[in-house]
Amino acid sequence: MKAVLILLLVAGAHLVLASQHVADKNFLKKQRQVLQLVKRQPDPSEDQNNYANSYDPLQDLANYNNPQVVEHFVNQYNLNNTLLSKNKIFNFFCYHQYEEAIQLFEVFYYAKEFETFYKVANYARARVNFGIYLFALGAAVYQRPDAQGLVFPQTQEIYPQGFVSVQALRQLEYAKERGETSAVFLVNYTGNYPTFENYDRPLTENSNYPYEVEEYSNHASFYNDQDNQESYLSYFREDGDLNAFAARFSLQNPNFYNSTKYGKQDKFNKYGEKVIYVAQQILARYNLERFSNYIPSVKPINFDRPLNPGYNSQLQYGNGKFYPARPNNLYLGNSRNHDIQTLKKIETRFRDSIDSGFFFGEGGRKIQLTAENGGDILGKLFASFGDSPTKKYYGFENGLYGYFDFLREIIAQSVDPEHEYSTPNGVVGNPITQLRDPLMYQALAQIIQIYNSYKNRYQPYKQEEVSFPGAKILSVDIDKLVTYFEPYEFELYNAFAYSQHENQRNFNYKARQLRLNNKPFLYNIKVNSNKDIESVIRVFIGPKYNAKGQEFTLQQAKNYFFQLDQFYYSLKNGDNNIKRNFREGIKYADQSSTSELYKKVNLAEQGGSSFYYDDLSSSYAGFPARLVLPKGKKSGYPLVFIVVISPYTSSNTNDYQTAFASDQRPYGFPFDRRIDEQVFQNAPNIFFKDVNVFQKRFSEVN
Repeated sequence: MKAVLILLLVAGAHLVLASQHVADKNFLKKQRQVLQLVKRQPDPSEDQNNYANSYDPLQDLANYNNPQVVEHFVNQYNLNNTLLSKNKIFNFFCYHQYEEAIQLFEVFYYAKEFETFYKVANYARARVNFGIYLFALGAAVYQRPDAQGLVFPQTQEIYPQGFVSVQALRQLEYAKERGETSAVFLVNYTGNYPTFENYDRPLTENSNYPYEVEEYSNHASFYNDQDNQESYLSYFREDGDLNAFAARFSLQNPNFYNSTKYGKQDKFNKYGEKVIYVAQQILARYNLERFSNYIPSVKPINFDRPLNPGYNSQLQYGNGKFYPARPNNLYLGNSRNHDIQTLKKIETRFRDSIDSGFFFGEGGRKIQLTAENGGDILGKLFASFGDSPTKKYYGFENGLYGYFDFLREIIAQSVDPEHEYSTPNGVVGNPITQLRDPLMYQALAQIIQIYNSYKNRYQPYKQEEVSFPGAKILSVDIDKLVTYFEPYEFELYNAFAYSQHENQRNFNYKARQLRLNNKPFLYNIKVNSNKDIESVIRVFIGPKYNAKGQEFTLQQAKNYFFQLDQFYYSLKNGDNNIKRNFREGIKYADQSSTSELYKKVNLAEQGGSSFYYDDLSSSYAGFPARLVLPKGKKSGYPLVFIVVISPYTSSNTNDYQTAFASDQRPYGFPFDRRIDEQVFQNAPNIFFKDVNVFQKRFSEVN
């Protein structure tokens, strides 16, 4: 799990929604089995227990497409001299551990039938490291053709240690020791905003939820977060759905995937270009949040200077070890000098290749860099994607790790760079927690800076490249944009181990956290066309002012534009009124909890109701819909709402996830190059509208 863990944060705005299907008995059975495979259970089902104890993959090799992989892995386990033990922390930056995870994925992936996959997954769960197991299991579910449409449980519920503070977990332990089986534990962010003490709807204690009321007057001293302005943004960086989104998408799009080895899949079309664009998008969205708090944009990371800001996540790994806290002004000195020089050497290779217009492949073979293929090549190399022919020259560990991985590794190990104290990786080293750390966004800014040097080789778009002859946007109307913080709960069934005599169904522990949300909003786009014609409509939001209140030029603002939507529309001759709900462009909203999924499956199996799924639910994770707008201000925070309508151009590329690839235009169009502002001002098919985002209290919107 490598650079792709963060870079593939594809914005849900690009999705063409798939049609829904009603699950049959076979699908329902598989959905139940997937849920069973991730829950900690003291009393597994009878078939799970049988497979865990008596299933022998070596006696079932005929049911695998690649039996050699199965033999190798099982023999490794039987020899017990190479596999990571169950109570150790899975280190993604350890070459051997990452290879082990890929091998287990292959065991799961090469099972011919889903039932064989289910058997060997139970076999592995009882024997291998839990972190490696979850990685391999998730990646296999998302890649197996017979698992398409299956819903993988919420990441927060599978691995709550990556989302719930140590303080809350300690309260859970104490409650369990006292025999209390039902409680809600409040989880604040590491910054001082927002916390439950200033939440406007008072929480009252009751017998069912004895921990609803907690004293948070000592919140700041307990968390001991580093004193820096980044603390004010903890509500965004530490958002559960944002981090779950990163983890989920990394499993859906593993960068080790090789189409020659595993088979071609349409979702990997234009993988590299998508990698770059979503890296830019997640950074743009974070910068919008910064501007709304009067904090300047993120600058690229620089290891020649002290690392700032510090960060203390107050989280722990599954085995109880704490994530290390990084102080402010941490200077690495000579401790990682060799690695930093290697990193700079690889960066120089990227920049030299961009300047020369050629990348170097195996044996020194030159690959020409063009406007059409450059983004895809760069993105694949940053992520060290399995299909990239040049990854060894631009990567590490024989191409297993990419440039972005190495950036993350240095950050993750910065507290103990020479491994003197066996300190585990910081949060950047874990795909479930990496977006919590401010330095992660500096690493993203470094990637985008290199990519922009490639884009700057090309001239701004000309009028004819941007315009849409015969089409004009007459007006754009938008509902009032309102954000607020709401209470949210998720289950903690995997937060602790159960003894053999305990029944998991008797426990009802939940975490409660305040999270940013927005009221649903509609926008109405009025377009005049002089003929019937197919079109593609893109919708963005961007900043009007910087952190100092100075107005941006379009060239300055374009790197901070966040794409809300992209969709096809058949224009008719004359006026067209296009009404759109912002959630139509977002694939991912709130996912059902594991308990709710179980109930839905049970009800459907009993004929009580239908269980619906879509083709993309197991191969796509969109950006959280409730985070598309920055926090805003009580008096209103100014943004620019941008609509671009372009003629549809067909493509031979069949990327079912997005309208983008099949539109032939590059990701980020028309803001992916330098801007000639006069061209945009004279384009009737581009519309800029000033809007404001208002922040309200929860009680004011409900």
